[in-house]
Amino acid sequence: MVEKIVDIVKEFIEKHFLPSLLSVVLTALIYYKTPYDLDIIVKLGKNLYLFSLFCLILFIIEIFIYICKKIINRLNMTIEQNKYNRELEEQNIEYIHNVLDSLTPEELELIDYIVSQDNRPIIAYSMIQGTIYMDSLFDSRQYRITEKSITDVDPYNISNKKTYKKGQYVIQFKLKEDIYQLLSKIKKKTGKISRF
Repeated sequence: MVEKIVDIVKEFIEKHFLPSLLSVVLTALIYYKTPYDLDIIVKLGKNLYLFSLFCLILFIIEIFIYICKKIINRLNMTIEQNKYNRELEEQNIEYIHNVLDSLTPEELELIDYIVSQDNRPIIAYSMIQGTIYMDSLFDSRQYRITEKSITDVDPYNISNKKTYKKGQYVIQFKLKEDIYQLLSKIKKKTGKISRF
């Protein structure tokens, strides 16, 4: 029985040595400043008062340590997540720059125009035919014009306009949202969407 108590005390001291030591010091300081005729000392007795005070201080210290560990863990997780997000963004920027470098000047100009127009859909008779990457950059849908007519830029030459009449079937297309967000961020940061 005594060996079990010794083992428990030994394990407690190994795990909580510094908080226990600090609790003993604080208990002694508080006891030193406490008047001898205080009601709680008279009612509980000196030993029970000291033990209760020690336990209370130890509890407060342990709670403080627990909260600090949680805050530090949360900060570390946030730092790691931010680092991962930055690395992922850099990889995405590298990938999109490689894709944009493989496009023709007209395709690059079209993409830059769409980014500058806040990804407003463009209308064409058919999906843009071009390099292999063009299809993977855009979302599109077939659309029947219900207005009298719509005038939009010519996707093959954005300095020209094309007019589409009521009842015609056209394709509406715009950049995929994640690609648009990335290109918009690059353009705000560097003033251009490509490396060059």
